[in-house]
Amino acid sequence: MSASVIIIDDHPLVRDGIKRSLLAAGFSCPAEAGSLKEAIAMIALHNPDVITVDINLPDGNGLEIVTWARRHSSTVTIIVLSLSDDLNLIAASSQAGAQAFISKSASANQLIAAIHAA
Repeated sequence: MSASVIIIDDHPLVRDGIKRSLLAAGFSCPAEAGSLKEAIAMIALHNPDVITVDINLPDGNGLEIVTWARRHSSTVTIIVLSLSDDLNLIAASSQAGAQAFISKSASANQLIAAIHAA
């Protein structure tokens, strides 16, 4: 059985690219979300193995999702995706409960490797 991944990003094109890469690597993607509110609902509904979380969402900060998800599950793998490589943001992601931080300039293979490693 493949790991299930929920993709959280406010850009449909980014979500689609991540989803295609993950499906090709054998993961399942039962849901996507474009906002903080939608993300929390999808995570609660699908109980995924992994979530990828964009930092900048239209209705909040992705770190709020990381904190919420970590409070509700000690086993979910959380990977933060961002355009920024700011060290303070990377540290904040880790402190909130994320296992990995991937720059959006990284390759899909790096994201897949981070999921496997986490």
